[in-house]
Amino acid sequence: MQKSNLILIILFSAVILICSGIFYAISNLREVRAEYKNLNLERSSVQASINSLIEQNAQLKNLISADKFQENPGHVEIFSYVQNVMQNNNLNIISSGQENLIMTFKISGNYYAFINMLANLRNMPYAVKINNLRIRKNEISPADLVDVNITFENL
Repeated sequence: MQKSNLILIILFSAVILICSGIFYAISNLREVRAEYKNLNLERSSVQASINSLIEQNAQLKNLISADKFQENPGHVEIFSYVQNVMQNNNLNIISSGQENLIMTFKISGNYYAFINMLANLRNMPYAVKINNLRIRKNEISPADLVDVNITFENL
């Protein structure tokens, strides 16, 4: 009888160990599934970012191949172009300067004319980057006038 009790205890222990192992495996499987879902969401987000970058790259290649920008124009030509855009937007150029690839302007005028001037510069046939921009309200004149210090770099 003792032998049969011992066999029952061993079988019962084995069943408990197997059930514990199954419970542990199921809980791990839930964690793995949750992690899998999170990784799929991250993958989708990264793929969307990659697709966006590929599209931007294609647009830049098309822009460059369309010859919208002139290659290596003279510094004086770019400076003159920017100066003309400012004057065409009724902005007063208080001072200006050019050193190598850097152009600096101190201008005064209507805020909306300044914003319009920036929009017009987006369509120019040269690639420039705004390095520094500081806009202040003109203390002497009416509310819509501003003083602007702006620095461009020829790319």
